[in-house]
Amino acid sequence: MQLEDYFEFLTPEDIRIKGTRVGIEHILYEYIHRCQTPEAIAQKFRTVTMAQVYATILYYLENTKTVGKYVGDWLEYCLKAEAEYDRNPSPFVLKMRQIKYRVQLLYHQSDLVVLMVGDEGVPPKGTKDPEILCWCEDNNFILVTNNRRSMPVHLSDHTAEGRHVLGILTIRLNADMGKVIDELIEIAGASFENEYQDRIEFIPLN
Repeated sequence: MQLEDYFEFLTPEDIRIKGTRVGIEHILYEYIHRCQTPEAIAQKFRTVTMAQVYATILYYLENTKTVGKYVGDWLEYCLKAEAEYDRNPSPFVLKMRQIKYRVQLLYHQSDLVVLMVGDEGVPPKGTKDPEILCWCEDNNFILVTNNRRSMPVHLSDHTAEGRHVLGILTIRLNADMGKVIDELIEIAGASFENEYQDRIEFIPLN
């Protein structure tokens, strides 16, 4: 049996372990980048046999340059796709993130007032950012947002009109939700009066 017989070469960018839907890149990512043993890899991918794991690793070792590039290209594609997804998440994903943040915040500190755009008494969905800043000022709320692009411009225009806002906390790209929750609670309970007024801070702060 030839080593190549363990695989299905669907396209130059899609090599799978024969009889499964597992691409060799998934096995090799665990082996190369996470330093996992063949035994650990076989346990993670239940449809792949130990022999297939060893064959995949051997195929990489015998074709390090070409297979290494194959895995590198796949990883680069994944990272770019993930970055694009974070920059432009779907409305459903944004909504679910907001709900999770509110649930976690209130779970850890039930006396916090956490409102979302679209709630009763809050600007409706689709409201422009400048109007949301005005609402936050009029109602003494700090704004928590993931708008990393245009919010600095909106804040500059807002203050140029002689207006103010208690603060804008912008969630960093790929931020860990647990760290964000901890810092939001700390800011709510331990910050000085007007400490963040007319400022944008990225959280986690460090």
